[in-house]
Amino acid sequence: MRRKTFSVLIFVVLLTGILTSTINIQPVKASGTIYIRADGSVDPPTAPIQRDGDYYTLTDNITSSGDGIVVERDNIIMDGNGCILEGNGSGHGLYGIHRNNVTIKNTKITTFDYGIWLYYSSNNSIIGNTITDNWDGVILYYSSNNSIIGNTITNNHFDGISLGYFSDNSVSGNTITANNAYGIRLQYSSNNSIIGNTITNNHFDGIGFSGSSDNIISGNTITANNRYGIKFESSSNNTVSRNTITANNDAGFYFYFSSNNSVSGNTITNDNGRGIWLQYSNSNSVSGNTITNHWEGIRLDDSSNSKIYHNNFIDNTRQAYVYVSSYANVWDNGCEGNYWSDYEERYPNATEINNSGIWDTPYVIDENNRDNYPLMNPYWLPGDVNHDLKIDIYDVVRITGVYGSEQGDPNWNCHSDIAEPYGIINIYDVVTCTKDYRKEYTP
Repeated sequence: MRRKTFSVLIFVVLLTGILTSTINIQPVKASGTIYIRADGSVDPPTAPIQRDGDYYTLTDNITSSGDGIVVERDNIIMDGNGCILEGNGSGHGLYGIHRNNVTIKNTKITTFDYGIWLYYSSNNSIIGNTITDNWDGVILYYSSNNSIIGNTITNNHFDGISLGYFSDNSVSGNTITANNAYGIRLQYSSNNSIIGNTITNNHFDGIGFSGSSDNIISGNTITANNRYGIKFESSSNNTVSRNTITANNDAGFYFYFSSNNSVSGNTITNDNGRGIWLQYSNSNSVSGNTITNHWEGIRLDDSSNSKIYHNNFIDNTRQAYVYVSSYANVWDNGCEGNYWSDYEERYPNATEINNSGIWDTPYVIDENNRDNYPLMNPYWLPGDVNHDLKIDIYDVVRITGVYGSEQGDPNWNCHSDIAEPYGIINIYDVVTCTKDYRKEYTP
């Protein structure tokens, strides 16, 4: 009797172990690729994807030894439902070619060659996914009018997001961090908007442009990337504004053979490296930026014909350095230049010009580069006409006192010409001032 009871107990223990082992196997194992076919069917039909019309929802985790999911149908929503799509280090996590109006959302895509790849595809949305530990996170080639929004993209071996070959898209609100080689990289692509992303701790550059023009880069936080915050190579006519660029090891901005770009209103801070570095790059505009605590605030190598004014150069070891054949750069707009935190130390006998907030002695960088109208206080808002760090009735009076005058008139005042169209003092200048009325500068 005891022997029989003991045998039953052994059987129960073994059965419990088998059941426990079975329960712990969570992911669905897919031996091949799952397809959303052109007719809307799911192939194979046993795949853990629930279809409701054109809405497809993952119902379980998926692993794949090749491509994960290939989309062959337009006008669908692929909702990952928080599930994991996992590869073995090869293939595409989610792949589409010539696709239109496909939404990919709420999926964790990991361990593929390419997390998401869209090719010759337009009007698609990639929203709220976690894309990690792939070779590349998201790649769009020859693809336009797509939106990449609110994704978390981490630890991919090469690009977090890559836009290549005549792709124009919107990239906004993504977190791209933790050891991607490049955060975002554009190659031969124009008319993209890169807005409001957080790009940190990547191996090389936060954002890199190669042969890419007419892009907008605004409102991004770009921090602690190992080389450059933003790099432009053979790229032109890009607009970079209102970004916060901090503690990137080599330079906040680096321009290489890149011309006619506009860099305005950015905050660029570091404890080493350069704030802005132009090399073989001509005819760029650098205005309204605050550049603080660098080894070199701005450096120009073989770079000419750029306009550099209304910037704040604060506590940089070398505020500005011009090296090798850099000439015809303009360091003021004809009546106002830049703020230099070391100005009073260098020019202790300088005085103010007619209560204008402008010093009477130029700030000399070298024999070919000088700021003729250095600011006495930091530049912050155009409405601070007299540069006393507050916007009040005195600023309004200075504008209204020359209202209607045009450049060339004896009473025209360049300090009051603060809004487009430049060259005339009109209602736009008044509005630009009064919209910030009673504001005061806060460092």
